[in-house]
Amino acid sequence: MKKNPNLTSQNRLRGHDYTGAGYYFITFCTLDRKPCLGTIEDERLIPFPIGRKTRDEINRIPLELPNVEIEGSAIMPDHVHLLIYVSIESEDISVSDIVRMIKGRTSAAYRQLEPNFGGRLWQKGYSDTVVRNDRHLDEVRRYIAENALKFGKEGWW
Repeated sequence: MKKNPNLTSQNRLRGHDYTGAGYYFITFCTLDRKPCLGTIEDERLIPFPIGRKTRDEINRIPLELPNVEIEGSAIMPDHVHLLIYVSIESEDISVSDIVRMIKGRTSAAYRQLEPNFGGRLWQKGYSDTVVRNDRHLDEVRRYIAENALKFGKEGWW
């Protein structure tokens, strides 16, 4: 049986409870890596309307979910990076739920912004990494902070 490359569970840390407390590094991409979130100028993102909406939805998460902090984010023309911290274990919310909230709300907004839009805004699935130590946490923070500086340069990905 052929495996579906879009299934998030294939990349997940075996045995880890994704409703548990901890740091998570998350990446999700626009469909076909279409650069619809913004453009990079002078090593920073100039967001398009849907890029601004994506930023707003990311910033809404801690207001609605007090046990979730956005430690860092980078919205790029065709993908989003998030570093989130979940402060307590919660059976009511998981990493998947957080990504679903952002992707669902921004997709609905995109349909309103682009009435002729008939497809999906986001690729299926997402990538997540459980941050397991302080060194890794520092690396993720630096990667997010420097992402716009490296975007589009040879060997950046």
